[in-house]
Amino acid sequence: MKHYSRIFLNGAAKPAAITALVGTAITTYLNGVKGLIAGAIASTLVVAFFLVHILLAKATATMDPRATYAIVMASYFLKVLVMVVFLVVIGNFDLDRRSFAAVALAVTLGWLGGEIRAYLKLGGGYGSSR
Repeated sequence: MKHYSRIFLNGAAKPAAITALVGTAITTYLNGVKGLIAGAIASTLVVAFFLVHILLAKATATMDPRATYAIVMASYFLKVLVMVVFLVVIGNFDLDRRSFAAVALAVTLGWLGGEIRAYLKLGGGYGSSR
């Protein structure tokens, strides 16, 4: 049987990719090259953050829950730190911030929707015997 993290990855990657492509296409149409760059950067950043989360889930699956908690919390802290540094650095460039925010939010929702759907297919949710 596949590890649950692979099932989540497979379930989330397709909706996130479709959302990223559609969102980037829309922002490119509306804002030209600035929208294209903002959409591409936002998509890449969101997918990278979620991939780190999936890899950590797989790597810590057999560890003590307290160790897993510490690693996940460190991961969240590092993600916030990376985002702050990224926003400070990108603030010096002429990036369409609305396009960036819209695509980042859309890809996040697409990824999470795919993960929820994969979770429900695994038997999670209401009526689960877990």
